[in-house]
Amino acid sequence: MKHLAMNTKYNTSRSLHRVVVRLAIIAAASLVASPSHGQLLFQGPTGSGNGFKDTVGYAFTVRDNPLSANRLGVYDIGGDGLESMNIVGLWLEGGTLLTTAIFPSGRSAPLESGFRWFDLSAPVILNANTTYRIGVQADLEMHPSGFAGDLVSPDISLIGAVRNGQQGNLSYPGSTAFPDQAIVGPNLAYTVVPEPSAMFLLIAGLV
Repeated sequence: MKHLAMNTKYNTSRSLHRVVVRLAIIAAASLVASPSHGQLLFQGPTGSGNGFKDTVGYAFTVRDNPLSANRLGVYDIGGDGLESMNIVGLWLEGGTLLTTAIFPSGRSAPLESGFRWFDLSAPVILNANTTYRIGVQADLEMHPSGFAGDLVSPDISLIGAVRNGQQGNLSYPGSTAFPDQAIVGPNLAYTVVPEPSAMFLLIAGLV
């Protein structure tokens, strides 16, 4: 009986150890699954804009951590609704279109931080140390212009404002970037993608 009691105690200890390990892994996974959230621009300028009619926006480089883009946004001056339909596009530097979002006129798209937002059907991964361009097909009614060089996410490096000079259709804003400025209009919301090595170290440490 003494031998059996010892085995029972040993097995109970092993079972508790497994439970602790599983809880530690679940806790680590929940931490990894809740990365920091952000958006490229924090807010837009006050007042009206210049009323561009071509595709305008800005070029930016993702810093050391990849980003998972899950929403595209467009600036709504005054928060009183978009006066016309607007289309936002995201491109890889060089012209490859990655995703788009169509914003109807009015207030149907949710408003946060001065921007109307559209949820992407699938997230787009923006690679670290890679340059992208985001732009909106502007309309005189939307007033997307305004420069915000200081209200930029710490997860990117702003290269500068861009446009294409072509009216009527969304197209790659391929002009030379105007340094350290962003034509306010398009925006992008994201979560930071954790590094696999960091996740492994976190789980191993908890175990």
